[in-house]
Parts: sequence; C-alpha cells; structure tokens
Amino acid sequence: MKNELSHLSKYINWRREANIVNVSNDVMNSLLAEIRHEKIKLDNLTVRKDFMSKNGYYVRRKGNYLYVYVKEDDSYKIYTTNTYDNTKNEGDVKTVGKAAMIALHNKFKSIHGCEFKKAFGYVDEEFKRCIPKQFAYRKKDDTGKIFTNVSSVDGCSQYPSNLMGLLPDAHTAKEVKGVAFPDEEYPFAFYIKSGHCAQYGVFNTRNWMDSGFGEELFRLNQKDKWCWRPVKFDEEITILMKASKYNFNEEMQYFYARRKEDPDAKLVMNASIGMMHTRTYSKYKMAHIAAIAIARANNSILEKAKSIGKLRILHLCVDGIIYLGSDIKGVDYKELGVYHQEFVGCKFRMINNNAYIVMKGDEVIKVKHGAYDHNKDGSPITIETTKSLMDSDNWVVVNKVTEDE
Repeated sequence: MKNELSHLSKYINWRREANIVNVSNDVMNSLLAEIRHEKIKLDNLTVRKDFMSKNGYYVRRKGNYLYVYVKEDDSYKIYTTNTYDNTKNEGDVKTVGKAAMIALHNKFKSIHGCEFKKAFGYVDEEFKRCIPKQFAYRKKDDTGKIFTNVSSVDGCSQYPSNLMGLLPDAHTAKEVKGVAFPDEEYPFAFYIKSGHCAQYGVFNTRNWMDSGFGEELFRLNQKDKWCWRPVKFDEEITILMKASKYNFNEEMQYFYARRKEDPDAKLVMNASIGMMHTRTYSKYKMAHIAAIAIARANNSILEKAKSIGKLRILHLCVDGIIYLGSDIKGVDYKELGVYHQEFVGCKFRMINNNAYIVMKGDEVIKVKHGAYDHNKDGSPITIETTKSLMDSDNWVVVNKVTEDE
C-alpha cells in the first residue's frame, strides 16, 4: 500500500483521475492557442510534478483524434477532438457511450429483472474477430459527376433495430473443431479463427464474399488486431450458441419512440452497441451480441443493395443507399427497422464519402459535408449557404487541428 501511494504521488493515472472532454475543431484551436501561451509543452505524460510546478501540458495524436492533457485548477482534463471529421465532435464520446449503456442496462433490468451477464453471458475478446465492419461503399468512378435522376432509401435505426429478435446466450456455448453450421437448437455460430458468423435461416457471412461487396463488409486491414482471416475449414473453430430467452425488443421500441423529444434516446440506441466491444473490453463483454446485431444489419442492407443492383448504387453509408433511377425501393413512413424512401428523382453530386449535395428542381434538399467544415469564404456549410451542386468544390477543411505550434 505504501509503495502504491508513493507511486501515485509521483505519477498521474489519467484514466482514473482525468475528465475527458470532447470538443469541436475550432474550440480545440482556441484552447491550444491559450494553453500554448500559458503553459509549457512536456515530453512526459505521467510525471505529476511537471504538470504542477512546470504548469505543463502534453499533446498526442491517436488515429484521427488529437488529445491535449492539462491540469486545470485542482483537476486533470483530457481535451480531445476528431481532426478528420468534425461532425463526430458532438460531446464527450466515452462519457456518452458509458451513459448510454447505463441507461440501456437500467431499462433492461426494469423490464426483465436481471442484468446483461445473466441474460446473455459474457465472452472472451477473441469474439471481436466475428464483428463485421459497418457497411460503406462509394462508386469512386462517379465522384464529381452530376446525376439528374437519383433516389435514396434510408434504414430507420438499422443497427439498433437488429438488437431486436433472437440473440445468443454465451452460457450455452459449445466448441466444435472445424466448420459447424447453426441449426434450430443452436441457431448462432461464431467462427473465431476466421471471423465469420452465422444465424440459422437468417445469414451466413461466408456468403458475403461473393456478393460484390466483400471488401466493404469485412475488416481486412491487417493492422486491425481482430481483422478477418482466411482459414481452411478443417482449421476453423466454431462456437455454437443457443438463443437466449431475453432480447432488446421493448428497450429499442421504448428509446425509438422517445427519439424526437429526447435527443439522448437516439444516443442510447446507437452508442450502446459500440460499448459491447470496447477497446479496453473490461465491462459489458458482449462481443457476441454486437457481432450478431451488426451482421444482421449488414445482411439486411446487403439484400436491399442487391435488389437495387450494384451498378446503380452511387453511395452507401451505414444504412442509407443512394441509387440511379426513380423507382421506389422504400416506404413513405418511418418505423424501426424499415427502409424509408428519403427522396426520388433528384439531382445529385458527391465529392467524397458522405460528402454530397442533393437538389429537387432548383431547391437544395440535402447536404452532407463529411470531413469538410467550411466554404472557402469562411461561411459554414449548410443548406442555406448551398445554392448548387457545384458548391461542394468550395468546401475546405478550415479547422484542421495539429499538435504542432
């Protein structure tokens, strides 16, 4: 105990001691300007006296995120911002995710009278390999082109809606050498060597390989610790599971119904799946639930994409599909899990992933600007500041934040 206290007096445990605050790019720029004026940049992240006596700060980059570590008054703070996509800077990501999961867990307990672990069991981290990546596709050859007859369908909370229905129970897991297929008794199969998974009568991710969208559905980047791998049938290991008697049907319906009056309701639906397979993976260890929910959603979107035809699809992101033609592929109402017809027969131009303009006649009806945050004249990118399809050529990244002074 004495040694532990001595260590804590000398070194900062940022995970335990700091508050994480997610901010927009422009706020981060202002913060950094102020911090650089008042504090000294440090080479060491954890030495406590450097942050106190030297009035120091520390900066590091991790992927698309920039982190700034400071001591303010009597507390430690970590400011973070996504420097690639400013639209993701809507709040404290970790705190939001944790709060979302607590809200879902509390609702689940109030309905079912038990906790997640009893209902679904927890699984080892190796099940993360079975989680597909979220579906995204762009017809790159058509980037920058103007199309005059384009339509779109949008899945209503497609990923959260697939937490509804049968879900696997890890308490019933049995291991089989080689490839074993799910059946009525054991409707869920996880192939933990390769990263495939399947649900009896619903989907088998092995069938995705020949769908024409294989690269968009599997995590193929070898830098990803839990990337998909090619494995021979006789070298595979299959984990079969029975279905749990519990599900998230009532919970998802509850939060979906509240999404308009309560902004946090949508966050609960979307952030909770991510909290089932976090990087640290120390709580809510439900990678098997996340794998099935995401795979079911991907399979649903894939089937919709196949019904439209890959050659007609210009842009697909998460649960929205923009395609050539004016035929109706969705419904005129919004309901959990259905495909809503967002627009029909419009003009369209895209310049990047999730960066496009849609017009109906002379009216701009939708603008998605992805990683771009301003027009060249400094004005924000909005429907009001967008007048034509070519306006996207004026989009720039103004608030590009770097760790350099």
